[in-house]
Amino acid sequence: MKNCYALLCCLLLNLAWAQNADLQFPSRSTADFSCTNPPGCIENPSLDDAGLPSGDGWLSLKSSWYTSHGSPTPGTSSVWLWSYGGGGEGMYTCFNFESGKQYKLCLTIRTDNPPGSLGYENQDAKFYIQATNGNFNIPTNPDSQVIAAWHAVDQVETSYTYTFTANANYNKLWLFPYMLVHAPTPVDQYSMNTFEVKVEEVAPTPTVSLSGNTLTVTNSPSGGHWSWTPSTLVANANANGSIVTLVMPCTPMPITGNFISDCSICSNYTLQANVNAPLPDTNVINSGPACEGNAILLNVTNPDTSLYNYQWLQIIGTEAFEINNDATYSGVNTPALSIVASANLDGAQFICMIAAISGNCLFDTQTATIHVFQNPPVPTATAVNPTGAANGSILINSPVANTILYSLNGAEPQFNPLFENLAAGTYEVSAINGSGCKSTILVTLTQPVPLTGMIPKGISPNGDGENDAFDLSGIGNISQVKIFNRYGVNVYSKAHYLNEWKGQTDRGLSLPTATYYYVIFFENGDAKTGWVYLQRNI
Repeated sequence: MKNCYALLCCLLLNLAWAQNADLQFPSRSTADFSCTNPPGCIENPSLDDAGLPSGDGWLSLKSSWYTSHGSPTPGTSSVWLWSYGGGGEGMYTCFNFESGKQYKLCLTIRTDNPPGSLGYENQDAKFYIQATNGNFNIPTNPDSQVIAAWHAVDQVETSYTYTFTANANYNKLWLFPYMLVHAPTPVDQYSMNTFEVKVEEVAPTPTVSLSGNTLTVTNSPSGGHWSWTPSTLVANANANGSIVTLVMPCTPMPITGNFISDCSICSNYTLQANVNAPLPDTNVINSGPACEGNAILLNVTNPDTSLYNYQWLQIIGTEAFEINNDATYSGVNTPALSIVASANLDGAQFICMIAAISGNCLFDTQTATIHVFQNPPVPTATAVNPTGAANGSILINSPVANTILYSLNGAEPQFNPLFENLAAGTYEVSAINGSGCKSTILVTLTQPVPLTGMIPKGISPNGDGENDAFDLSGIGNISQVKIFNRYGVNVYSKAHYLNEWKGQTDRGLSLPTATYYYVIFFENGDAKTGWVYLQRNI
């Protein structure tokens, strides 16, 4: 109750007003604050001591609350309002109600009316909550909207919540008790202690979703931010904490978000999600054995490079060693490793380490073992060039075994190492072993160039300019010429010969008149032999 002086004054006022039934609310309103720019939330909704005083003598302790009627009495954490019939006390604050929007109002009150009193028993004694633009009268004017009105007889602090849709734009929230009949004594007044008042715009319920390492809140309320616990799981977040990049834990762990409003609101929003680095697929697809020089591909199945980094290692003995991209390996730091097969890698083992991009989780794949098939030896071959109208042939000399097949220009392999009836040209000759691996050489068959010159039957090196030399120009590409005497002694030899022999030995000595035997070797492998007569002057 108020102090005795206040009660006495109230009693006198009550008696005076009882004599004038036409008098409604007394006009002891200190000021109608304009609320020209009402806030989107009620400051200091809990009615505790905070912020700037209202400027009103009776509500100086209550930040943004103002007197509409009478003399509301502020306490430590509440404001006491009372009515005695057609008059009493009221208070209001600024709030921006927008037409058509839905709002939730919650407050905590209790009455000081004792059971049996008029205020306690009279059903026409009601506590009103009203949206208005300044019409501080009983709710008969269309410029106001009653949010709630009820006969409250709660002897202890009791919380109420009301959801309503604003039917117009209002800039004030008004609270007051009202009695249709006059209270005969102060103790019969209708009194109300108001402890807290909160208003919020009704919005869709927020939900949380997790995609990869990104947590997203849908329908996040405005005018505040999300606080996430434990904070060690938060790598970074946007301004209001509704989009969070997570540090993914290795084992499932809950993360809880609480919405911290810029002003107190009725609803408490708490969201929770279980997060952990999802177990990656650690299976490896091995493309299988390959011949030397070909590629073997190791591929982690269902890779996810948005969540994980990948690194391939080679196991040697019991240890794993890093490998680098080079002529043998490519894709070392990707989910796919390409290996150029070589004999020394047959049976080599590899694993891929998978590390979470956000977090410290590390996984390894199954061990992948590769196998390499050796190629057969590079073949050697004898080529017989075409001559005249006859085509040439190629005979593979090695390797020769009953497990080796031979192929010409990639055609169907055959067991026979001989390829016949071949025209002039270059051929790809392959030896193929039982593993399907092959080695290849190129063999060229050339058609002899028709001779445009004649091989001299004799020479007479006397300096007269005629038949002075053994002139072989025009008969083809010569690799070597050898001259033998009748005893089979090689007296002269010259590589890449044209017309250099004039009856001399290799040491430049003149040979006597006689018939000599020659062998002419051509670059295509052909050879010609015959006799030439050397005539010396008598």
